[in-house]
Amino acid sequence: MGKAPNFSELETERASGFWAKILARRAAIVDLQRNLLIKAFNINKNNNKVSGVVKGVEVLSGEWDGKIYRVKGRALRENIKLN
Repeated sequence: MGKAPNFSELETERASGFWAKILARRAAIVDLQRNLLIKAFNINKNNNKVSGVVKGVEVLSGEWDGKIYRVKGRALRENIKLN
């Protein structure tokens, strides 16, 4: 006879996949905001001390491949400010 599946393990795996996708999407949006800030002010990407605010980012598309979440988006120039 076969072994019955352990449903608690299946649920944990499904939940961790759900949270992985949520957190990866959030990280991708934060990275998009940073890239918009850098592009708006022509900041050298090697500068680790960029400080600013990007409001009203519109996410145009998102893609999840199971490991990496990629987003494309935009923001109006007047909504991007350096601190």
